[in-house]
Amino acid sequence: MLAWAGPDPFVFHLLNLIVHAANVVLWMSVLRRARFSRTTIYSSGVIYGCFPLHYLTLLFAVHMNDLFAMSGLLVAVRLLQSGWRWG
Repeated sequence: MLAWAGPDPFVFHLLNLIVHAANVVLWMSVLRRARFSRTTIYSSGVIYGCFPLHYLTLLFAVHMNDLFAMSGLLVAVRLLQSGWRWG
């Protein structure tokens, strides 16, 4: 990504923000599939999206791997919920 965007930190912060927003949507999708109430889904999405601990992952470009790890975990849980199996 450094070759594509150069040393400008704005691009890295923007990508972190986009991946974090996608994680919030994936989290809400997992809860919806688990049949939680709408109030629980939306309040949990807001808490997950605005939790102060995530501020550090959005602040530093080094934490991009943490965001992608969470994305992989949420996608795996969502696939298991839909009944997808290996093989």
